[in-house]
Amino acid sequence: MNFHGMTDKGDKREYNEDFIDGFEHEGVLFLLVADGQGAHKGGQTASAVAGVEIRKYIEEVYKRGMEKDLETVLKRAVYVAHRVVEGVRKGDMGSYHGLCTSLTLVALQQSKKITFVHIGNTKFFLLREGNLIQMTTDHTVTEQLLKVKKITKEEALIHPERAYLTKGIGIFPKAEPDIVSGAVAKEDILILVSDGITEHLAGHEIAELVLKAGNNETACDYLIKGANERGGYDNLSAMISYINF
Repeated sequence: MNFHGMTDKGDKREYNEDFIDGFEHEGVLFLLVADGQGAHKGGQTASAVAGVEIRKYIEEVYKRGMEKDLETVLKRAVYVAHRVVEGVRKGDMGSYHGLCTSLTLVALQQSKKITFVHIGNTKFFLLREGNLIQMTTDHTVTEQLLKVKKITKEEALIHPERAYLTKGIGIFPKAEPDIVSGAVAKEDILILVSDGITEHLAGHEIAELVLKAGNNETACDYLIKGANERGGYDNLSAMISYINF
């Protein structure tokens, strides 16, 4: 199993509030993208603290031979991350007021079973036979308006509240992530991104760039450069894995 990740502050932001991680543990590949919010200092801390705590929890679970059901492991990992970020926020409300992060974590097994947990507006796409499928649903005000048909998909793209979260890690009373399991096939491509990428690149453009790249590292580079060429108004992150087994 192979992967590559890349993160960039973008051309307009002073700080990078995104966090990425990828690691293989006992035959399971874990890919993570987190997008922090809050004060500049707080945003950086939210995503990094959540990501580090999640990895620490997962590795400890396997080390101790504890619960191995992936859905349970991922759900508990998010809960732990939420409580730690919440603790940091409450410990210094002056520096960390509004501390929060979106997060998407994908776990891929050798059997090609895939399990992912998602909260906020980071995104996980599956690229299969040239078709880009968004596997996650944003937890945003705009997404809620779309569900009740108060706005159109076209209006959602430019809606002023498209980045306003309705769920997240840290600031909300509970972390209630979506958890989904399924299976992937050989030659599928896993794409995790922060919303800085999708703010600048449409779905068909993401698919075209990744297919043109042909490998994990080049694909991440194309997405970051493509978004920066459109203005780079937000932080930009991508984690990509071409399924080759």
